[in-house]
Amino acid sequence: MISTLQHQRKGFTLLECVIVMAIMSLIFVAAYSLFFFGVRAYETGRENVDVQQNVRIAADFIFREVRYAQTLVVPSPTEIRFTLPEDDNGYAIKLKGEEIVLFTNFVENKIAYQIKDLQFTFCAQRGMLGYYISGGQGDDYYALRGSFQVRNL
Repeated sequence: MISTLQHQRKGFTLLECVIVMAIMSLIFVAAYSLFFFGVRAYETGRENVDVQQNVRIAADFIFREVRYAQTLVVPSPTEIRFTLPEDDNGYAIKLKGEEIVLFTNFVENKIAYQIKDLQFTFCAQRGMLGYYISGGQGDDYYALRGSFQVRNL
């Protein structure tokens, strides 16, 4: 008669419920940790891509704008001034804080941000403009170096 009563009872004991809750808690903690790690990795990757894109955009902009300059002056290693053919405006590209900006007739246009360093070198004999741009946050940075010939000098 005792064995038939034990088989008719259905349900879980308190100990079984506590063990299941402990196991489920461990699973949820592990899943949350993986999710949090994935989100941080995504954000870090996105920030690195943003920095790389900003440096590339700045380099491409400098190449496009200055390649056909009629006059070119490098007053400091972080600034260039130039004029374009058939254009009365004077232009300047320089590093301002952590941004590369284009100045045109006292108007400031931001070209790229998160830039740590901008350096120009100019060889007047060959008409070559060299540039070095680096950007980033903390220990993660991206740098790009290049040079090109200014065609109208």
